[in-house]
Amino acid sequence: MDRKMGHLEHEVTDLRSRSMRDKILIHNFAYTPGENLSESIPQLIHEVLGVHVSFVRIHRNSVKGTMNSRPVSITAKLVDRSKKDEILQAQKAKKLQKVKLPFFITSQDPPVVLEERKRLYAISDSLQEQKSKSKVERGRLILPNGEDYRDPVPKIETADALQLTPDAIDALQLPTHSTQPTKLKGSEIFATGVKVSSVEEVQDLYRKVCVDQYSAAADHRILVYRFVDSAGKTHESFWDDGEHGAGRRLLQYMKTNQINNVGVVITRWSGPRHLGPDRWRISEEHLCEVANTLDG
Repeated sequence: MDRKMGHLEHEVTDLRSRSMRDKILIHNFAYTPGENLSESIPQLIHEVLGVHVSFVRIHRNSVKGTMNSRPVSITAKLVDRSKKDEILQAQKAKKLQKVKLPFFITSQDPPVVLEERKRLYAISDSLQEQKSKSKVERGRLILPNGEDYRDPVPKIETADALQLTPDAIDALQLPTHSTQPTKLKGSEIFATGVKVSSVEEVQDLYRKVCVDQYSAAADHRILVYRFVDSAGKTHESFWDDGEHGAGRRLLQYMKTNQINNVGVVITRWSGPRHLGPDRWRISEEHLCEVANTLDG
């Protein structure tokens, strides 16, 4: 069932990507009462980026022109979808020239695709800090030797966890620490962590949580880890498991607070009411508790 759901989600994402391939999002373009975007935006794109465009339709993404004093983003459907890459390349060239633009244009993509791209950029930044250049290109992270980046700790789905043999499960004897769950608005969040110094230890932690009967039923199992190996190289990454932005935020929390040699899995059950920013605060508190306990 888990694999079938995965295939269905992949198909839905593919269909959504196809429906968005001729759409762009325009951010930070100042709102003017009574504005005529179908005239002003094509003219401005031509003046600033040198690209002739026309739109099937274009609109602000809210009846209000601003939200919290910031202009609401704009969605535009291009007549010619080949103009999309042309616009993005022209904008990139202007950024390299350090030209200040009156807007910022991005491709419209499904949330899953967008978050995966952000994850790859976060990994690319981490590699850059280790003096290893890489580039993100069409959903792939390309290394200096031209090969695709492969995650040292692959994402574990429920179906993958079920395939672990009893002997493999018995071998997962890690001295983990788990926090007491925080329950709020029907949601439940807790953390399980361990001291790590190798990819293998991170993998074992991830497997141990995923095969746990209680955690296996959770909506999200968010892995985040950071450790320095014997050669002084930093290894860090994360998996959101559908909780978009969580892993990236938690890894930044670890870096900001200099939390090293720790692997943590945040387990979350989603309730009927949205937690909003509270979910980030609670997750960070549990990560901090695990790190402090392991250091003690």
